[in-house]
Amino acid sequence: MASLSSVAASAAQLGICDLARQRDGLYPYMIDGQANADGVVEVTADIDGSGVAGKLSWFRTGSASIVPADYDRVTLTLSSNGKVFIVEDQRVLLAKYRRRFYIVATSRSSDTGPWRRVVYSVGRKGIPKLCAFGGEGIGP
Repeated sequence: MASLSSVAASAAQLGICDLARQRDGLYPYMIDGQANADGVVEVTADIDGSGVAGKLSWFRTGSASIVPADYDRVTLTLSSNGKVFIVEDQRVLLAKYRRRFYIVATSRSSDTGPWRRVVYSVGRKGIPKLCAFGGEGIGP
């Protein structure tokens, strides 16, 4: 039998994937921190449950191009073991939804599509993929 905390985590994961399918569905949950001189937003939080804050570093190119030349990047460094995980894609958003962090990566081939979106969970196991979907047109 699943514990209540694992059931709640599964419900949150399903909710984030549903929101990611909607146009601007994740906008209220997006982290919009102040970038340092290198253009990196740093978030410190106890992501792996070790009692010590780990670090999420989020670099956005800021490109207005539909197909940017450089990718955005999120780097997770776990405090418990020092392991580093990286997600890079054309557009990467960092979101906090129901007390958990998520990475939402979106890419498209042209301004008319096709597009692809991948949602990752951020936690003690690193950055596992939760869901992925795509389609034609401009996307969500």
